[in-house]
Amino acid sequence: MSSNDIEGCQRFLWIIYIILQQLVAITVGYSISMTFEGNLNQLWLWHTVVTPIGVMFIMFEGILAFSPHNHVTSDFKKTTLNNMHGWFMAMGLSLMTLGVLFAYVTTDVHFTSLHGIFGLIAWILCVISAVGGIFTLYSQSLREHVRPIYLRFCHTLLGLTAFLTSMAAGALGIYEDQKNTAGTAVIICVALLGIAILLRSGRSVVRHTRVVLTS
Repeated sequence: MSSNDIEGCQRFLWIIYIILQQLVAITVGYSISMTFEGNLNQLWLWHTVVTPIGVMFIMFEGILAFSPHNHVTSDFKKTTLNNMHGWFMAMGLSLMTLGVLFAYVTTDVHFTSLHGIFGLIAWILCVISAVGGIFTLYSQSLREHVRPIYLRFCHTLLGLTAFLTSMAAGALGIYEDQKNTAGTAVIICVALLGIAILLRSGRSVVRHTRVVLTS
């Protein structure tokens, strides 16, 4: 492949990344706009503000920080990227937890809808993944007890599963509350974002799986 082909491919991937950013803006913006249909003093409505921001914006950016096609972070050092990822995921999980609490304390029946069930599963997976991320961060210090590649593999696989489950919960929430053309369009945006993350992080899972199976 010639240098011109490589540059053309790089530009194409940058364009895809920019499009993904627009999809994030549409999805989060639409979710926030749903709050204006009710009384902003109702705590429940803030669930639809903090959760999408935490998951679909902050966590999404935290995952894509590792992408070599991210024109913002492509020149950052590995240590910087690891720190960015950790802080972004911590902030995202904090907002997600706040959103779950807002929904829990303002409803009498809990986790009965598909949105609620998927949301709870996603939150539990995100918490476990966060703990796994801490172990992965100190994997070199723990290498006498467990190989670092095992920790990286488990964290990547669990993190990917947690994020995709979170996206599914968000799509179900929109579907259950907004059965209209705009809601359908946003669900499609969520699906495209999920596919993008699956393609990006799925490669890491496959790579780590090969190393684990051959080691």
